[in-house]
Amino acid sequence: MIKMKSHFLISLCYRDFSQTTIRILQKFMFHPVLQSSVLPDCQSILIKTLSLIYQSETDSYCKDNAKEFLETLHSGDEEQQSTDLLKDFMYHVIKAFAKENQEAYLSSNLIDLMNYVVEQRR
Repeated sequence: MIKMKSHFLISLCYRDFSQTTIRILQKFMFHPVLQSSVLPDCQSILIKTLSLIYQSETDSYCKDNAKEFLETLHSGDEEQQSTDLLKDFMYHVIKAFAKENQEAYLSSNLIDLMNYVVEQRR
């Protein structure tokens, strides 16, 4: 199962697979029964994936998709409501990514999102 999660998350780095991967991941991450087991297993892999996505040579399309994916995890969308578990997961993923990859984070499109998330947590 962990290998499968790794493959899904790594495919976020590829333009041709990014959107499809996001739709699949959202099915797992928003599923009320699976959520509590899927999120902890994905956290470290997603942090590593963000460090790959936010390298300078990665397609900006993938970076935009990653941000949109994280925004959806935090705020939900017209089909799915976010939970406190998802909001905390997303916050901790970005926070860890920023700490472990400060230069990549500072040049990423995630700063405004993180500022919004922190403001919502107050």
